[in-house]
Amino acid sequence: MTEIILVWRTDAHLADEPPGSRVDDWATTILDKLEQVGVIAREVKADAVIDGADMFNIKSPTRNSHALVRRTALVHKIYPCDVYASVGNHDVKYGSLEFLNESPLGVLFESGVLKRLYDKHEALLKKGNLTVRIVGIPFHGTKYDMSRFSSIT
Repeated sequence: MTEIILVWRTDAHLADEPPGSRVDDWATTILDKLEQVGVIAREVKADAVIDGADMFNIKSPTRNSHALVRRTALVHKIYPCDVYASVGNHDVKYGSLEFLNESPLGVLFESGVLKRLYDKHEALLKKGNLTVRIVGIPFHGTKYDMSRFSSIT
């Protein structure tokens, strides 16, 4: 039997500074969890990992260090399969894709560490005679635009 195995994760909310209630090294804790997802993906022989959004917690690119983005990239380089990510309200300034290129998530997309999964960027996974198509809808404001779904063919 042919099967396509997907691993789902979402809302890592990576940040250099921990939330007020945390006393641990937040970035290391979350990056360790992301590394564990990569181990699970390897164990189950995943064909892809799907990230729901909100990879980073703070929208402003100047509030996420180069070191954090670099560490995030290094964790993903050990994944045994592609990682497809959507864009959440915490990933870009003003919740607008217009600012994606200056965001940490945009850097991960441009580097190829993550593959885009929103609007016209979709995942098409094929194995044997089986094809799975995955589409994503990014965060795009406080009022949800249901017409975005009608653009999916």
